[in-house]
Amino acid sequence: MRGTITLGETYAQSLEQTAARIFWAIVAILNMIAIGADASNAFAEAPPPVAPLFVRVDNQYREWWTKCKKRPPIPFGYGLRVKRALQGHPESPRLWASLIHSIIQKLGLHPCVHEPCLYYAEKIDGKDMRVLFFRQVDDFAVACMNKAGAETIISKINESMSIQIKVLGVIDRFNGMDVSQTKWYVELHNNTYIRKILENKQHLLDGKVHTFPIPMHSGSEYTKQLETAASLSEQDLKNVEKEYGFSYRQAIGEILYALVTCRMGISFALTKLSQYSTKPTKVHFEAVATLYRYLHATENDGIYYWRTQPRQDLPDGHHLCLGSFYVQQDISFEYIHMHRLSRLKDG
Repeated sequence: MRGTITLGETYAQSLEQTAARIFWAIVAILNMIAIGADASNAFAEAPPPVAPLFVRVDNQYREWWTKCKKRPPIPFGYGLRVKRALQGHPESPRLWASLIHSIIQKLGLHPCVHEPCLYYAEKIDGKDMRVLFFRQVDDFAVACMNKAGAETIISKINESMSIQIKVLGVIDRFNGMDVSQTKWYVELHNNTYIRKILENKQHLLDGKVHTFPIPMHSGSEYTKQLETAASLSEQDLKNVEKEYGFSYRQAIGEILYALVTCRMGISFALTKLSQYSTKPTKVHFEAVATLYRYLHATENDGIYYWRTQPRQDLPDGHHLCLGSFYVQQDISFEYIHMHRLSRLKDG
Protein backbone atom coordinates (compact mmCIF):
# COMPACT_ATOMS: atom_id res chain seq x y z
CA MET A 1 0.00 0.00 0.00
CA ARG A 2 2.82 2.43 0.77
CA GLY A 3 3.49 4.79 -2.13
CA THR A 4 0.37 3.80 -4.09
CA ILE A 5 -2.02 6.52 -2.82
CA THR A 6 -1.71 10.26 -3.33
CA LEU A 7 -3.07 12.84 -0.93
CA GLY A 8 -5.78 13.80 -3.43
CA GLU A 9 -7.24 10.29 -3.19
CA THR A 10 -7.66 10.28 0.57
CA TYR A 11 -10.43 12.78 1.23
CA ALA A 12 -14.07 13.52 0.40
CA GLN A 13 -14.82 17.05 -0.76
CA SER A 14 -16.73 19.36 1.56
CA LEU A 15 -18.30 22.76 1.14
CA GLU A 16 -16.69 25.88 2.61
CA GLN A 17 -18.79 27.81 5.12
CA THR A 18 -19.07 30.80 2.77
CA ALA A 19 -20.62 28.64 0.07
CA ALA A 20 -22.90 26.99 2.63
CA ARG A 21 -24.24 30.42 3.58
CA ILE A 22 -24.77 31.19 -0.11
CA PHE A 23 -26.87 28.01 -0.38
CA TRP A 24 -29.16 29.13 2.45
CA ALA A 25 -29.34 32.67 1.10
CA ILE A 26 -30.56 31.35 -2.26
CA VAL A 27 -33.09 29.09 -0.50
CA ALA A 28 -34.57 32.24 1.04
CA ILE A 29 -34.33 34.38 -2.12
CA LEU A 30 -36.12 31.75 -4.24
CA ASN A 31 -38.57 31.01 -1.42
CA MET A 32 -37.60 27.33 -1.32
CA ILE A 33 -37.77 24.71 1.42
CA ALA A 34 -34.83 22.37 2.16
CA ILE A 35 -34.98 18.81 3.44
CA GLY A 36 -32.12 16.73 4.78
CA ALA A 37 -30.96 13.20 3.97
CA ASP A 38 -28.26 10.89 5.27
CA ALA A 39 -26.42 8.04 3.51
CA SER A 40 -25.70 5.76 6.47
CA ASN A 41 -24.01 3.12 4.30
CA ALA A 42 -21.99 5.59 2.22
CA PHE A 43 -18.54 4.01 1.96
CA ALA A 44 -19.88 0.50 1.41
CA GLU A 45 -21.73 1.78 -1.67
CA ALA A 46 -18.49 2.86 -3.34
CA PRO A 47 -16.25 0.61 -5.50
CA PRO A 48 -13.14 -1.04 -3.99
CA PRO A 49 -9.74 0.66 -3.88
CA VAL A 50 -7.42 0.36 -6.87
CA ALA A 51 -4.94 -1.89 -5.07
CA PRO A 52 -6.57 -5.25 -4.16
CA LEU A 53 -7.55 -5.35 -0.50
CA PHE A 54 -7.98 -8.52 1.58
CA VAL A 55 -9.17 -9.12 5.13
CA ARG A 56 -8.42 -12.11 7.31
CA VAL A 57 -11.51 -14.15 8.24
CA ASP A 58 -12.14 -14.01 12.01
CA ASN A 59 -14.06 -16.51 14.16
CA GLN A 60 -17.30 -14.50 14.20
CA TYR A 61 -17.47 -14.37 10.40
CA ARG A 62 -16.54 -18.04 10.15
CA GLU A 63 -19.43 -18.92 12.51
CA TRP A 64 -21.90 -16.75 10.56
CA TRP A 65 -20.74 -18.34 7.30
CA THR A 66 -21.47 -21.88 8.45
CA LYS A 67 -24.56 -21.34 10.66
CA CYS A 68 -26.46 -18.65 8.77
CA LYS A 69 -25.32 -19.26 5.21
CA LYS A 70 -25.24 -23.07 5.61
CA ARG A 71 -22.01 -23.30 3.64
CA PRO A 72 -18.84 -25.36 4.11
CA PRO A 73 -16.55 -23.95 6.82
CA ILE A 74 -13.79 -21.56 5.82
CA PRO A 75 -10.32 -22.96 6.64
CA PHE A 76 -8.23 -21.09 9.21
CA GLY A 77 -5.80 -18.58 7.71
CA TYR A 78 -7.98 -17.81 4.66
CA GLY A 79 -8.74 -14.26 3.60
CA LEU A 80 -11.48 -12.56 1.60
CA ARG A 81 -11.11 -9.92 -1.06
CA VAL A 82 -13.00 -6.70 -0.27
CA LYS A 83 -15.33 -5.81 -3.12
CA ARG A 84 -16.43 -2.40 -1.82
CA ALA A 85 -14.80 0.59 -0.16
CA LEU A 86 -14.01 -0.15 3.46
CA GLN A 87 -14.45 2.15 6.46
CA GLY A 88 -11.00 3.27 7.58
CA HIS A 89 -9.25 2.71 4.27
CA PRO A 90 -7.53 5.93 3.08
CA GLU A 91 -9.09 5.80 -0.40
CA SER A 92 -12.68 5.20 0.76
CA PRO A 93 -13.81 8.83 1.28
CA ARG A 94 -12.66 9.82 -2.21
CA LEU A 95 -14.20 6.72 -3.80
CA TRP A 96 -17.55 7.55 -2.20
CA ALA A 97 -17.29 11.20 -3.26
CA SER A 98 -16.65 10.20 -6.87
CA LEU A 99 -19.58 7.76 -6.85
CA ILE A 100 -22.17 10.13 -5.40
CA HIS A 101 -20.93 12.96 -7.63
CA SER A 102 -21.58 10.85 -10.75
CA ILE A 103 -25.02 9.75 -9.49
CA ILE A 104 -26.10 13.33 -8.80
CA GLN A 105 -24.92 14.49 -12.23
CA LYS A 106 -26.88 11.70 -13.96
CA LEU A 107 -30.06 13.22 -12.49
CA GLY A 108 -29.39 16.43 -14.43
CA LEU A 109 -27.89 18.42 -11.55
CA HIS A 110 -24.84 20.54 -12.44
CA PRO A 111 -21.96 21.19 -10.01
CA CYS A 112 -20.86 24.78 -9.53
CA VAL A 113 -17.48 25.57 -11.11
CA HIS A 114 -15.73 26.54 -7.88
CA GLU A 115 -17.85 24.49 -5.45
CA PRO A 116 -18.26 20.91 -6.74
CA CYS A 117 -20.34 19.98 -3.66
CA LEU A 118 -23.03 22.51 -4.61
CA TYR A 119 -25.35 21.57 -7.50
CA TYR A 120 -28.26 23.19 -9.28
CA ALA A 121 -30.85 22.33 -11.94
CA GLU A 122 -33.72 24.07 -13.71
CA LYS A 123 -35.15 20.87 -15.20
CA ILE A 124 -35.39 17.28 -14.00
CA ASP A 125 -36.44 14.58 -16.50
CA GLY A 126 -37.32 17.31 -18.99
CA LYS A 127 -39.77 18.99 -16.60
CA ASP A 128 -39.36 22.46 -15.09
CA MET A 129 -38.10 21.89 -11.57
CA ARG A 130 -35.67 24.23 -9.84
CA VAL A 131 -33.38 22.30 -7.47
CA LEU A 132 -30.44 23.18 -5.23
CA PHE A 133 -28.38 20.31 -3.86
CA PHE A 134 -25.79 20.60 -1.09
CA ARG A 135 -23.51 17.56 -0.52
CA GLN A 136 -21.35 17.29 2.60
CA VAL A 137 -19.69 13.83 2.46
CA ASP A 138 -22.69 11.59 3.34
CA ASP A 139 -25.12 14.36 4.42
CA PHE A 140 -27.36 16.06 1.88
CA ALA A 141 -29.54 19.16 1.80
CA VAL A 142 -32.02 19.32 -1.09
CA ALA A 143 -33.98 22.51 -1.74
CA CYS A 144 -37.04 22.78 -4.00
CA MET A 145 -40.22 24.79 -4.12
CA ASN A 146 -41.94 22.04 -2.13
CA LYS A 147 -41.04 19.02 0.01
CA ALA A 148 -42.37 16.53 -2.53
CA GLY A 149 -39.93 17.77 -5.17
CA ALA A 150 -36.96 17.46 -2.82
CA GLU A 151 -38.04 13.96 -1.76
CA THR A 152 -38.26 12.99 -5.42
CA ILE A 153 -34.56 13.81 -5.87
CA ILE A 154 -33.62 11.57 -2.94
CA SER A 155 -35.78 8.74 -4.26
CA LYS A 156 -34.00 8.97 -7.62
CA ILE A 157 -30.62 8.74 -5.88
CA ASN A 158 -31.89 5.71 -3.96
CA GLU A 159 -32.34 3.85 -7.25
CA SER A 160 -28.54 3.60 -7.37
CA MET A 161 -28.12 2.60 -3.69
CA SER A 162 -28.13 -0.87 -2.17
CA ILE A 163 -29.26 0.59 1.18
CA GLN A 164 -31.73 3.46 1.01
CA ILE A 165 -30.69 6.99 1.95
CA LYS A 166 -32.70 8.15 4.95
CA VAL A 167 -34.87 11.25 4.47
CA LEU A 168 -34.72 13.45 7.59
CA GLY A 169 -37.47 15.94 6.78
CA VAL A 170 -37.31 19.74 6.84
CA ILE A 171 -33.80 20.68 7.97
CA ASP A 172 -33.45 22.23 11.42
CA ARG A 173 -29.78 21.30 11.91
CA PHE A 174 -27.11 20.67 9.29
CA ASN A 175 -23.34 20.18 9.50
CA GLY A 176 -23.26 21.22 13.16
CA MET A 177 -25.25 24.42 12.62
CA ASP A 178 -28.88 25.15 13.56
CA VAL A 179 -31.18 26.17 10.71
CA SER A 180 -34.59 27.77 11.25
CA GLN A 181 -36.73 27.66 8.10
CA THR A 182 -39.67 29.89 8.89
CA LYS A 183 -42.55 31.61 7.17
CA TRP A 184 -40.60 34.88 6.92
CA TYR A 185 -36.89 34.00 6.82
CA VAL A 186 -34.17 31.37 7.00
CA GLU A 187 -31.93 31.79 10.04
CA LEU A 188 -28.54 30.22 10.69
CA HIS A 189 -27.51 30.09 14.35
CA ASN A 190 -25.46 28.08 16.84
CA ASN A 191 -27.88 27.63 19.72
CA THR A 192 -27.22 23.89 20.10
CA TYR A 193 -23.45 24.21 19.74
CA ILE A 194 -23.18 27.10 22.20
CA ARG A 195 -25.16 25.21 24.83
CA LYS A 196 -22.91 22.20 24.34
CA ILE A 197 -19.62 24.06 24.82
CA LEU A 198 -21.04 25.83 27.90
CA GLU A 199 -22.26 22.65 29.60
CA ASN A 200 -19.22 22.48 31.89
CA LYS A 201 -18.77 26.26 32.23
CA GLN A 202 -21.80 27.16 34.30
CA HIS A 203 -19.49 28.66 36.93
CA LEU A 204 -18.58 31.39 34.43
CA LEU A 205 -22.21 32.34 33.87
CA ASP A 206 -23.84 32.39 37.31
CA GLY A 207 -24.82 35.95 38.19
CA LYS A 208 -22.46 37.47 35.61
CA VAL A 209 -24.63 37.92 32.50
CA HIS A 210 -25.46 41.59 31.85
CA THR A 211 -28.71 42.91 30.44
CA PHE A 212 -26.90 44.23 27.37
CA PRO A 213 -23.87 41.95 26.86
CA ILE A 214 -20.89 42.78 24.64
CA PRO A 215 -18.27 40.42 23.13
CA MET A 216 -15.33 42.30 24.63
CA HIS A 217 -14.66 45.54 26.47
CA SER A 218 -13.42 48.33 24.22
CA GLY A 219 -11.30 51.35 24.89
CA SER A 220 -7.58 52.05 24.77
CA GLU A 221 -7.07 51.46 28.50
CA TYR A 222 -8.47 47.94 28.37
CA THR A 223 -6.55 47.14 25.18
CA LYS A 224 -3.39 48.30 26.92
CA GLN A 225 -4.07 45.86 29.78
CA LEU A 226 -4.33 42.99 27.32
CA GLU A 227 -1.12 43.91 25.56
CA THR A 228 1.05 44.67 28.59
CA ALA A 229 -0.03 41.94 31.01
CA ALA A 230 2.99 40.20 32.54
CA SER A 231 3.59 36.59 31.53
CA LEU A 232 2.69 33.85 34.00
CA SER A 233 4.92 31.09 35.21
CA GLU A 234 4.01 27.57 34.18
CA GLN A 235 2.56 26.83 37.61
CA ASP A 236 0.60 30.11 37.75
CA LEU A 237 -0.85 29.36 34.30
CA LYS A 238 -2.04 25.96 35.54
CA ASN A 239 -3.64 27.64 38.55
CA VAL A 240 -5.49 30.15 36.33
CA GLU A 241 -6.69 27.34 34.04
CA LYS A 242 -7.99 25.50 37.09
CA GLU A 243 -9.71 28.65 38.39
CA TYR A 244 -11.51 29.34 35.10
CA GLY A 245 -12.07 25.71 34.19
CA PHE A 246 -10.83 25.78 30.60
CA SER A 247 -7.69 25.71 28.49
CA TYR A 248 -7.11 29.02 26.70
CA ARG A 249 -6.24 27.52 23.32
CA GLN A 250 -9.14 25.06 23.50
CA ALA A 251 -11.53 27.90 24.30
CA ILE A 252 -10.31 29.92 21.30
CA GLY A 253 -10.81 26.86 19.08
CA GLU A 254 -14.34 26.23 20.42
CA ILE A 255 -15.46 29.79 19.83
CA LEU A 256 -13.80 29.87 16.40
CA TYR A 257 -16.36 27.39 15.02
CA ALA A 258 -19.20 29.74 15.95
CA LEU A 259 -17.38 32.59 14.22
CA VAL A 260 -16.75 30.84 10.90
CA THR A 261 -20.30 29.51 10.64
CA CYS A 262 -22.63 32.40 11.48
CA ARG A 263 -21.43 34.57 14.39
CA MET A 264 -19.35 37.17 12.55
CA GLY A 265 -20.12 39.73 15.26
CA ILE A 266 -17.45 38.20 17.50
CA SER A 267 -14.71 38.37 14.84
CA PHE A 268 -12.83 41.34 16.32
CA ALA A 269 -12.94 40.02 19.88
CA LEU A 270 -11.84 36.49 18.96
CA THR A 271 -9.11 37.66 16.58
CA LYS A 272 -7.74 39.97 19.26
CA LEU A 273 -7.81 37.32 22.01
CA SER A 274 -6.25 34.66 19.78
CA GLN A 275 -3.09 36.81 19.62
CA TYR A 276 -2.35 35.87 23.23
CA SER A 277 -2.67 32.09 22.84
CA THR A 278 1.03 31.44 23.46
CA LYS A 279 1.26 33.32 26.77
CA PRO A 280 -2.19 34.07 28.17
CA THR A 281 -2.59 35.74 31.56
CA LYS A 282 -5.53 36.11 33.91
CA VAL A 283 -6.80 39.23 32.13
CA HIS A 284 -6.94 37.24 28.87
CA PHE A 285 -8.79 34.37 30.54
CA GLU A 286 -11.32 36.83 31.92
CA ALA A 287 -11.77 38.33 28.43
CA VAL A 288 -12.49 34.85 27.01
CA ALA A 289 -14.92 34.23 29.89
CA THR A 290 -16.69 37.47 28.93
CA LEU A 291 -16.94 36.21 25.36
CA TYR A 292 -18.46 32.94 26.61
CA ARG A 293 -21.01 34.95 28.61
CA TYR A 294 -21.84 36.99 25.53
CA LEU A 295 -22.48 33.83 23.49
CA HIS A 296 -24.65 32.47 26.29
CA ALA A 297 -26.75 35.65 26.42
CA THR A 298 -27.09 35.81 22.62
CA GLU A 299 -27.28 32.10 21.76
CA ASN A 300 -30.22 32.63 19.38
CA ASP A 301 -28.41 35.30 17.35
CA GLY A 302 -27.26 34.44 13.85
CA ILE A 303 -27.82 35.37 10.22
CA TYR A 304 -31.29 36.04 8.85
CA TYR A 305 -31.98 35.62 5.14
CA TRP A 306 -35.36 37.16 4.36
CA ARG A 307 -37.80 35.45 2.05
CA THR A 308 -39.23 37.44 -0.82
CA GLN A 309 -42.71 36.16 0.05
CA PRO A 310 -44.03 34.46 3.21
CA ARG A 311 -44.42 30.65 3.13
CA GLN A 312 -47.69 29.66 4.78
CA ASP A 313 -46.55 26.05 5.28
CA LEU A 314 -43.76 27.02 7.70
CA PRO A 315 -43.89 28.37 11.29
CA ASP A 316 -43.60 32.08 12.08
CA GLY A 317 -40.31 31.74 13.95
CA HIS A 318 -39.09 33.61 17.04
CA HIS A 319 -38.70 37.33 17.59
CA LEU A 320 -35.73 38.86 15.79
CA CYS A 321 -32.54 39.22 17.83
CA LEU A 322 -30.76 42.54 18.23
CA GLY A 323 -27.26 41.20 17.61
CA SER A 324 -28.05 39.24 14.48
CA PHE A 325 -27.14 39.98 10.89
CA TYR A 326 -30.03 40.67 8.53
CA VAL A 327 -29.63 40.01 4.84
CA GLN A 328 -32.40 41.59 2.78
CA GLN A 329 -32.59 40.75 -0.89
CA ASP A 330 -34.99 42.87 -3.02
CA ILE A 331 -37.47 42.87 -0.16
CA SER A 332 -39.95 45.73 0.16
CA PHE A 333 -40.37 47.93 3.23
CA GLU A 334 -44.06 47.04 3.08
CA TYR A 335 -43.19 43.35 3.44
CA ILE A 336 -40.86 43.97 6.44
CA HIS A 337 -43.47 46.23 8.06
CA MET A 338 -46.12 43.53 7.55
CA HIS A 339 -43.87 40.99 9.32
CA ARG A 340 -43.21 43.35 12.25
CA LEU A 341 -46.93 44.08 12.69
CA SER A 342 -47.63 40.34 12.63
CA ARG A 343 -45.04 39.71 15.37
CA LEU A 344 -46.46 42.58 17.50
CA LYS A 345 -49.97 41.13 17.23
CA ASP A 346 -48.64 37.77 18.41
CA GLY A 347 -47.20 39.47 21.49
